[in-house]
Amino acid sequence: MQPKVVPTGSVRLALAAVANGAADAAIVYRTDLRTVSRVREAYLVPHQEASPIVYPAAVLRTGRNREGARRLLAFLRGPVAGAIFEQAGFGRIVE
Repeated sequence: MQPKVVPTGSVRLALAAVANGAADAAIVYRTDLRTVSRVREAYLVPHQEASPIVYPAAVLRTGRNREGARRLLAFLRGPVAGAIFEQAGFGRIVE
């Protein structure tokens, strides 16, 4: 199988290769899969078998707009952002 594996620089590039017929399959995030109508999901890794995907966020001590960063984090933890994330296919924010 190794000779057939083509590493790409991003999930979006892998998905584009499948969409334009340059590749038969790719391992991509489900949220990215939703952006292209010409491809279909063939296999979903069960939640309990997958490592969690984490996007960390923090207020920097040396940041020029620490109050703005605090407000952004508060928004991201709130119900409006949570609904947006869920609608896009992401889970809730966990602290």
